[in-house]
Amino acid sequence: MNARFGQLRHVQLLEPRGTIVRFATQVDLGTLRGEGSSTLPSREESAIALFEDDAIVAELCVGQPLGRDFTWVRRPAWSLLELERAQRLLVLDPQHFTPGGSPAGGGLRVLSFPDGEEQRRLADVQEIEDTVVHRERADAVVRSGDVLRWLRFSAVGELVRDQLVDPELDSVACAALPRGASVGWCVGWREGDLHAVPFDADGVEPDRTFPVTFSGGPGDEAPRPAARMRAAAWGDEFGAYLAVGWPGYRAGVGKLQVIDVSDQPRVLWEGRPDREVGHGGSLDQRDYSQALAFVPDADGDCVPEVLVTGPWCALPRVDLISGKAGTLLSSWTPPGGFTSTGHSLSLSADRTHALVGGAEQRAYPENLAHEGQAHLLDVRRMKTIRTWKRSSRPR
Repeated sequence: MNARFGQLRHVQLLEPRGTIVRFATQVDLGTLRGEGSSTLPSREESAIALFEDDAIVAELCVGQPLGRDFTWVRRPAWSLLELERAQRLLVLDPQHFTPGGSPAGGGLRVLSFPDGEEQRRLADVQEIEDTVVHRERADAVVRSGDVLRWLRFSAVGELVRDQLVDPELDSVACAALPRGASVGWCVGWREGDLHAVPFDADGVEPDRTFPVTFSGGPGDEAPRPAARMRAAAWGDEFGAYLAVGWPGYRAGVGKLQVIDVSDQPRVLWEGRPDREVGHGGSLDQRDYSQALAFVPDADGDCVPEVLVTGPWCALPRVDLISGKAGTLLSSWTPPGGFTSTGHSLSLSADRTHALVGGAEQRAYPENLAHEGQAHLLDVRRMKTIRTWKRSSRPR
């Protein structure tokens, strides 16, 4: 693939066809301006490519590059919805952020994939918070200023719902659609304090809103507006749960908490698997909880477990943590040691397989010149099934 480099940082796992693994990723078109690990490529445009095993079977150029301003510290700028009788690509307007990183209006395009026919254009959308595909329909929640929009697509790809969800927050940090339940959650700030607000097809449920409080040692501060937060939601016949991650808790460590929201909110645990040495002497778990997701119960306590990544940890890894107790059940470390794995995390529909995206070297967020890598994991055994690597240099 001449003059191409696949980031493989933001990856999306699709339903397999027999034994064929299928996933989508961003492919940028351009050439490198020079040599060296800090060299940034000269981009002309970006494409979203659909892979089956090692081959690209479909791709769609989305125009101007999604590249540098959509680094791994931000959520993906696109999502591919594979429905029963159609495929739709949600892509943020590449002009949403200027080269300096300041907002530039924003917008979301809904495109038919892979022919590129524009189905809808939604103004003032700044972030794709979460998507869930059920084949006969797909849901997406996007952020538009201080409110959310819940989008629903039919099996043929028609936008059948564009519902405004106003959590009545001063600013929104993150949101998660439900898995196995009808209630999603929005996390954000109200009068300087972090709150969690549930929402469903009828709107928000203000009576169930509650403050999210992180504990800590002397001198610790609560997350403030503009802090990077992450969320995941789960619900089944045994209960409902919300996970809130704070990757930038400190310069050298991130953490998360899991909350039982079945009835009255109750924090089950908070922290990370490794202890913290001190206020500036942590065990280097930078950006721990950059990506997180609930997966089925693995230890028989009827509470789902949590899959967590830490791309900048001293030994980057993906952890399977007990949802009930916060104990480390299992861990996976990518081969090669000095990597930066876990920028993105995408799960199969049954949540037994995970596709992890990252960089082969421990790269700073703005450095996209390193080779990308993606790993397909068996979540139950926390073992590698398959690995993909794509050179950042033209082949």
